[in-house]
Amino acid sequence: MYLQATPTLLRRFGSQRIKSTVLSTNTSLRVLALGGEAFPSLTVLKSWRGIGNKTQIFNVYGITEVSSWATFYRIPEKILNSTLKCELPVQLGFPLLGTVVEVKDTNGFTVQEGNGQVFLGGRNRVCFLDDEMTVPLGTMRATGDFVTIKDGEIFFLGRKDSQIKRHGKRLNIELVQQVAEGLQQVESCAVTWYNQEKLILFMVSKNDLVKDYIFKELQKHLPSHAIPDELVLIDSLPFTSHGKII
Repeated sequence: MYLQATPTLLRRFGSQRIKSTVLSTNTSLRVLALGGEAFPSLTVLKSWRGIGNKTQIFNVYGITEVSSWATFYRIPEKILNSTLKCELPVQLGFPLLGTVVEVKDTNGFTVQEGNGQVFLGGRNRVCFLDDEMTVPLGTMRATGDFVTIKDGEIFFLGRKDSQIKRHGKRLNIELVQQVAEGLQQVESCAVTWYNQEKLILFMVSKNDLVKDYIFKELQKHLPSHAIPDELVLIDSLPFTSHGKII
């Protein structure tokens, strides 16, 4: 059996149900491909797996403009089975057949090492958008996704629209969400930059929690300018039909 989903959609099952059914020891699921948004931290991913689970897990990445996934990366079994806490990010991996991946800086120059925006295309395929009638072969589409290249490996940093400036410093709100998800007491969560003035963390907890406790835990892992202004406890997160948070 094969399952393709956004990480947010998978979280709707709840970590305990994921572990006992979707990624259980005796699951019939052979391949799980997660894409469409930031990949879960390895710590969270490992907490979802039942002992002895053999499901192959992939990070897949792409945008509508190329009409399919563009890259893939299989999470090594050695990492999934390790008992050590792993804070390393998950790389985007390798281009699929016929796909071209480039990373460019703000001046349009190709980046070999460091940060830049992802551009996707293909030598022999194109995707028409809106009223486009012709698109030259080899057209590269800007994704709005920013990454960093380290030792030839590409790591996702966040969407262009998830980058904010708060307390005079640049902040990727997806980082706040990933750190919050990594807390043992958090079932699922979402972060929003409300009216561009207030950072709010919406959270579904595994048990009854005191907000002060969560704030103290976040302060251990986040800089001061990344600490939410407000924490809102909710029963469940709202989703679109595509499995993304509304």
